[in-house]
Amino acid sequence: MTHKKILYLGTILPYSMQNREDVLHYPVIRVIPKSIENEDVRLCLERLSSYSHVLFTGKNTVRILWDLCFQLKIDPQKILKTKCISIGDVTSFFLSKKNITPLMQAKEFTQEGVVSCLEEVVSGQSYVFYPRSSLARPFLAQYLIEKKIPHETLNIYDTVFQEP
Repeated sequence: MTHKKILYLGTILPYSMQNREDVLHYPVIRVIPKSIENEDVRLCLERLSSYSHVLFTGKNTVRILWDLCFQLKIDPQKILKTKCISIGDVTSFFLSKKNITPLMQAKEFTQEGVVSCLEEVVSGQSYVFYPRSSLARPFLAQYLIEKKIPHETLNIYDTVFQEP
């Protein structure tokens, strides 16, 4: 009799699959966070309280931003309580694990969906922070530039493909 195995390729193994012998976790990509020694990282995180909105386009961004903030002795939960825009359900779930309820969640779980949220909430007084992967699609960053929305875009982590 053969036993079925589950191959999980995502970066973070779901809780329901942890400690199971029938699950092999092999992430297709590896996420490499930027260091707090990076001047851009340090500057953006030190300005965290000055942003009106913070865009979260993935669960890895939530985890890495919190880790970097704690290394700098910054309390992101306190600062970001009412500022977060989430790309979708999974990202909102990871924010909720940090005691954050997003201000808004995109109806369409894409960068275009996040733009729709921005069009509802951004005003002349807005200052947007967009932490992201260095391999993120350029659409959202380009939108911020084209609409002349004051913002900081920060590559907070690199994504590299794992070699089998």
